Amino acid sequence: MFGGRTARREARQYRENGLSKRIGVLVAKLPTDGMEGARVLDIGGGVGGAHLELLHRGAAAAVLVEVAPAYESAARDLASELGHVDAVEYRLGDFVALSDGIDPSDIVVLDRVVCCYPDMPALVEASAARARRFYLLVAPRENWLWQVFKQMFKVRMWLTRREFRFFLHSLSEIDRRLEGAGFQKTFETESRLWRSTLFAHE
Repeated sequence: MFGGRTARREARQYRENGLSKRIGVLVAKLPTDGMEGARVLDIGGGVGGAHLELLHRGAAAAVLVEVAPAYESAARDLASELGHVDAVEYRLGDFVALSDGIDPSDIVVLDRVVCCYPDMPALVEASAARARRFYLLVAPRENWLWQVFKQMFKVRMWLTRREFRFFLHSLSEIDRRLEGAGFQKTFETESRLWRSTLFAHE
């Protein structure tokens, strides 16, 4: 699912088009005066577009936690091309398992990550505990399109004998857990498939 071909394609898309709208709109909403010197934690960040954009805007350092080796490799190459590789720490593995060894950051990013993880409470609570100021979340909307897609995807994984699974977690439950961790929702927008939400620590 997340091999070299997919990683190279996404890196090429970032080079040509920049950030996707779903996460780019959240990055654009971050206050510019709070960006200088910030530390970013990009969880499941793929080729690293989100943290690379934040570094370009003034952040001082970033940590990318990525479970797929091909994405980590593509992210390193992209950061090197853009002159940011020395500012990024790369951690390969499951964020929840690694989280105790990861320092808090000013900005935490989860772009289409919660839908790839079975234990939503563990992921949200561990990531929220490491966000000092802002939490950027892109997750699937709760609508019939995703329900259809989930069933089709399940059949496809069975036919191809792949173990990857897709999860539709309750958005209200995610929000409740973030609010319990001291965050408030400051911006939200939806596309046909995705909800993009910016949370700020109270």
